[in-house]
Amino acid sequence: MKQKLTPEVMRAHALAIMSENKWYPSTELYGLVKETHDKMGGAPSQNTNPQHTFTTALKVLREKQQLESRSNPDGTLEFKRVSGADPIPSLADVERGLEQGAELSIGDGPEHLYGWYLPAYRELATLKGSPRSPITIGRTVRNPEERINDSAGLAPEHPKLGILVKVANAQEWEPYLQATLTLEGHRLTGAKGTEWFDTTLEDVQELVETEMARIGEKNHENAEDSTNA
Repeated sequence: MKQKLTPEVMRAHALAIMSENKWYPSTELYGLVKETHDKMGGAPSQNTNPQHTFTTALKVLREKQQLESRSNPDGTLEFKRVSGADPIPSLADVERGLEQGAELSIGDGPEHLYGWYLPAYRELATLKGSPRSPITIGRTVRNPEERINDSAGLAPEHPKLGILVKVANAQEWEPYLQATLTLEGHRLTGAKGTEWFDTTLEDVQELVETEMARIGEKNHENAEDSTNA
């Protein structure tokens, strides 16, 4: 199976491409990442706005102090790899890092958010030319695989764990994700239950990483305010 251009893969490519102490415009760096991924025979991103997803992915590296960023007068962003940052992850490392059999994995908290789907729905959406398909978004404090199997019940095929998000408080994250997807018009109103959404794993990941980046920036601002007080 071809490696998709997920946010994790975007980050791995970007760090491998970038020279230390050189500023790269976001659009130029995305072009280099896409070119590298295509040459390696990878599959394209399924996200509806891959350039925006790429910028969000780089902001996560900034929070990890692997990149620096600066804004230009025209509002565009540039990024620079930090000298002496953590080792660059290989694509093999990225793939091995997907925990619990999930296609995408984010975070390191003790509780879990998950997105699971039935392969038949995704295959049908692909045949119709749609990047979106039904995905259940929920939370659990136990083994995600056990929770998903319980949720799937008597489904005619085994559910797939598409995305796993490990956070400190899943009870707060779940309504945020579900409300945001609902406001964007992705809730499947005719489905049984309230956890089904017509979306993509990459869109869900982007929502999570955008909010994590916002929380990180807010915490940084609060720490600076406390220092200056």
